[in-house]
Amino acid sequence: WALNGISLYHSPDDGSHWNKIMPKGFIYVYSIGTGSDGSLLAGMLDSMHHVVAARTSDGGKSWKLSTPLSRGNSIDFIGEAGPGKIIAIDDEGYCHRSGDNGKTWKVVQTSFQPTSLYSICIVDSLTFYTGAQGGFSVSHDGGISWKPQTLPLSSTVVTSIAPVSDGSVLAVFDTTRIVHSTDGGKSWTDENIGFFPGTKITGLIAVSRGRTSRGAMSGTYTHSNAMG
Repeated sequence: WALNGISLYHSPDDGSHWNKIMPKGFIYVYSIGTGSDGSLLAGMLDSMHHVVAARTSDGGKSWKLSTPLSRGNSIDFIGEAGPGKIIAIDDEGYCHRSGDNGKTWKVVQTSFQPTSLYSICIVDSLTFYTGAQGGFSVSHDGGISWKPQTLPLSSTVVTSIAPVSDGSVLAVFDTTRIVHSTDGGKSWTDENIGFFPGTKITGLIAVSRGRTSRGAMSGTYTHSNAMG
């Protein structure tokens, strides 16, 4: 799946061919995420200007829709913490939680400000991480409450977060520093081993322990034999 800011694209053959997907009655796709069952989740705007969460398990042929969000103008981040437990972050910095596949929502005000949130990472049904302008926050109760974590003095922005299979977490500070934490973000160590200094990192995925893929302005890099 790929998103260009308006429409969805789906490849049935590992990227050789792409099909444009836009559910009937919808005019905008804000964000996409992965469901706990491998389905695709999407934050969408319909023709009546309702912001909803949508799910497809058949490559976009059919969709199951949530009830509209009660506030917010978009869904900037969407994911699932367990079967039916959808998490959506709106453009005003509020966390919308559903335990019944989007039929009902509970809204929680987070510790990050509107327009400053860059990434969200759902580790399990209770543990979430967010990266934002000036901060890294963690929730250990499924998004009900959030606790900001102190960043190193030389860092101001967390732009990408990726969980590691051993329970630790990788993050990108200031778009150029890859760091690793084993204590939920309380302390960090640099992990830019073998990477080009100063390269702007736009995405980070921990494929497995010891193997990390990084998207950068100049391409995609894969690093092995280091934490990640």
